[in-house]
Amino acid sequence: MKLLKAFIWVICLLGIVAITTASFLMVGVDPNSYKPELSKLAKENGVDLAIDGDLSWSFFPNLAVNAGATSISGKNIPEIRFEQADFSLDWMALLSSTVRLKTISIYGADITIQATAEAENIVVASTKITSTKKQDISIPALPFELAIDGLNLKNAKLTVVSAAQQKTVVEKLNLTGKNLNLDEKPFSVGLQFSTIHPDYPIPIDVTFSSQIIFHEKEKMIALESTKLSVNGIENLPIALSFNANYQLEKLLTLDNIKFNSDDFTINGDASLKLTSPRKLNIKLRGTDLILPTALQKVDQKATNDQLSNHKGSAAQALLSPIVVPLALLEGGKGHIEISLDSFSVDQIIISKLHLNLFSNNKVIEITDLSGEVFDGVFQATTRIDLSSNMPRIEFSNTLKDININKALSSLVDLSDISGTLSADFSATSRGDTQDILIDNMHGAGELLAENLKLNIINVEQSYCEMASIIEKRALSSQSWPNYTELQSLKTKFSLDNKIVTIPSLTSGLGNLAISGDGQVNLKEQTYSVLIKANLKGDQTSESGCPIKSKSIRNKDLPLRCSGSFAPDGSTKCLPEKGFIKQLLKETIKEKLINSLLNSKSDAGAEKSGGAEPKDVKEQIMNTLLKGLFK
Repeated sequence: MKLLKAFIWVICLLGIVAITTASFLMVGVDPNSYKPELSKLAKENGVDLAIDGDLSWSFFPNLAVNAGATSISGKNIPEIRFEQADFSLDWMALLSSTVRLKTISIYGADITIQATAEAENIVVASTKITSTKKQDISIPALPFELAIDGLNLKNAKLTVVSAAQQKTVVEKLNLTGKNLNLDEKPFSVGLQFSTIHPDYPIPIDVTFSSQIIFHEKEKMIALESTKLSVNGIENLPIALSFNANYQLEKLLTLDNIKFNSDDFTINGDASLKLTSPRKLNIKLRGTDLILPTALQKVDQKATNDQLSNHKGSAAQALLSPIVVPLALLEGGKGHIEISLDSFSVDQIIISKLHLNLFSNNKVIEITDLSGEVFDGVFQATTRIDLSSNMPRIEFSNTLKDININKALSSLVDLSDISGTLSADFSATSRGDTQDILIDNMHGAGELLAENLKLNIINVEQSYCEMASIIEKRALSSQSWPNYTELQSLKTKFSLDNKIVTIPSLTSGLGNLAISGDGQVNLKEQTYSVLIKANLKGDQTSESGCPIKSKSIRNKDLPLRCSGSFAPDGSTKCLPEKGFIKQLLKETIKEKLINSLLNSKSDAGAEKSGGAEPKDVKEQIMNTLLKGLFK
């Protein structure tokens, strides 16, 4: 709006020059002699005007005025300098109190906008000051009608200086307009410029065109057949078209939005009610959105923190542009609904993505975030309460038939486990950053894994090896596959302080009933799981090993499996230490009873005619071994 005011001031001042020139045309007065008067008039209206170049004119067929190098500045307007301005005035229109410029051309304009910290806060946070002290954003009232048949701003430069003195420069700025007016008649405007973003050294070219209508009575500005294109960002050309209506301080609507970027297209509508309480509605429907990879190939030696941050930034790429518009609500209500055919980032492809989000004051609620991913489906709901300094979040997720191998390969670069996963998980957390939210997360859930295949270990082989030691026999020389195929695995779990606790799990392998418990440390990226195998029969499976000892059958044989999810991490499964101690204790006790007590008691029995009770022998051995195995 400051630019509009400054632009109207330029036109008015040049118009005054033209009228003054015409008035004194017949008496031969040099228009340059009126430079001090023009500067004084501008000063009285808070504008500093300096005309360093010459003023010249011509009379026929239209009044034409040429202004040389000129500078304009002021407290509430940008600083403007231009090399030359040429315009011609319609004589006949003056008779009807209309200032009609046939053409106006400005060459080599250099515009500098100095932003203050307060101004930046207004743009970013839609400051609350507007609710108590409204800005004057109305179109300035003029004592005459203003119309411009042709407008040309050529080779201009725009510099925006932030409160932190960071500069954004727009060069090669060209603006064209036809039949410009403020009396409810449509006129066309075209804009072209080039700029450089700090992250993209290649110049970015922007083109804008629209049909604009000013409705003075309704205080409304309408933009029709608006088109915007951006080129220069690698692999990301942008084309946007829409119709817009802006009713000052009341309502902003965008209709027939069509956005194209490479092969991605999105259509929809949006509206923002500006009166209190504010209300936002956005509904968009898009095709296949592919975001550029935030990082190129991550080195194998990259730290786990880098990988975690990489995935976190990918998630923010989707959520950030969705949540930002809610900052405009100032405690009002909002509704955003987005549907995409697919969304791809970092080789993760989500199909049939749907988001339904509501906002009420300082509470954001996602009633549905769903889609298809890793050959399965997911559905999530979330509630975010921003009313306190430490925001609170509650969410629940449901997964069904997720391909475990594809998920782990994409998320943690792990491909040793395959199968399908279904799960339900609910959690709460508090925090104002992603890391704090993860640290404070508490939740619980349950999961079901089917057709589970572990390529990192053969549980049946480990069981048979342990059984052969107990039975004191050599293990058969059969060839074992380097994987384990389990029956359906069911478990419940909880999350607290970045540690996933599994209190119990059940599964099966051949004739082996599998149960266990364990923990997964998300911070250290490590895990430790106790697997108990209980044989129901005399052979582990059709292709497994036979078990002769009845002392092993129907008895839990525990294996402790531990390892790391790191790319260079290893996994090992060993018999539980307590089980080894107990097994060694029983073996030594049996040896001692058989070799010592049995021989002595047999000899004594021949003399006394009686035998020492068996439980007495075991009590003696337990007493002797009590201090040895703790």
